[in-house]
Amino acid sequence: MAAGWDFANLLNHWNRKHAKAAYVPSESTGKPKQYRFGDRVKLGTGTDFFKFMRLAHSGQVYLDPAVKIEGGKQKKRNQFRVNHSDLPNLYDDFQSVSLI
Repeated sequence: MAAGWDFANLLNHWNRKHAKAAYVPSESTGKPKQYRFGDRVKLGTGTDFFKFMRLAHSGQVYLDPAVKIEGGKQKKRNQFRVNHSDLPNLYDDFQSVSLI
């Protein structure tokens, strides 16, 4: 097994964390990397765990195993990822909003 979660905990965590989400597109250039953020953000509201499961079943959600290092100590940080173009499928309402 690569990763395991209790279904009830995963369900509650997903609904709490992703009920309202803002996605801020960025781009990087140069060495050392410099980041720039655009004037538009994507806002998603109204999700549920079953939308997530449907995307996982279709292959639009994938596991990204990673290690996070804080204070010189390693911490496992497995995350699920979704391609930006598939984000609207996670929400009842997904819109682009100008910050200007």
